Amino acid sequence: MPEGAYVSCFGGDSGVGWLLGLAGLRLASLFTRQTLKALFTTPNRDELLFLKGLVEAGRLKPVIERRYPLSKVADALRHVGERHPQAKRSYRLPARDRRLPNMPRPMKRASPMARAGATAEHQVRSFIAKFEPKHQVLIRAVRRALRKRFPTAYELAYDNYNFFVLGYGPTERPTDCIVSLVAGANGVGLCFIHGARLPDPDKLLLGSGNQTRFIRTASADVVTRPAVRALMAAATTRAKTPFPVEGRGTLIIRSVSKKQRPRRKPAQ
Repeated sequence: MPEGAYVSCFGGDSGVGWLLGLAGLRLASLFTRQTLKALFTTPNRDELLFLKGLVEAGRLKPVIERRYPLSKVADALRHVGERHPQAKRSYRLPARDRRLPNMPRPMKRASPMARAGATAEHQVRSFIAKFEPKHQVLIRAVRRALRKRFPTAYELAYDNYNFFVLGYGPTERPTDCIVSLVAGANGVGLCFIHGARLPDPDKLLLGSGNQTRFIRTASADVVTRPAVRALMAAATTRAKTPFPVEGRGTLIIRSVSKKQRPRRKPAQ
């Protein structure tokens, strides 16, 4: 539909990924007559079973643009890569590869997430070690300051393609993060996921999108400045879920990208 609504779904474990996807959606809206909207989701068993029931009842019908045999997967991927698809693609497995109803279910793969403990902490230290020495010192100092500011927060770690991110929030959901430490080869910053709605009388927040704002961080002292603490307090007050009153925060490794941008600037 040339003037219909296009809904792009974001969710899963990529905290930075869906932020970048939202920014891309906003940019694309400048060049189309369609109404572009974002839907943020965190899949769970009950919702998937509900969708399954709608499909079986014929009330929800996925639009299949093309059907490919498994031997033509390369053609399907090429079609997607050329940005031609208008709907979903499906793939037909040979009969010998289809699992019969009475066959045992395959074993579940282990979750890629690591909980708090020596393993998760060791991974985070290895992520930080990729940076230049001065940035390593800064990342560790800002992390300590944020941990002190939010002692009961979940600490969600992402070693993604573009950035290393540590998000702090009251739950394991990335969308509940209050503030995130974001580090790249060019430096370190604080990202407020819902920063566009925060009162900012000192004009500290940078960015022009509808949702996210950030602060460049030259030292860990930034976290303790009264104006920055006021921003964190406002973000905490506006959060849908309060932080736990007691207990110790949990470190969770949410995602690690195999391919990454260099964490250090090339030598001059």
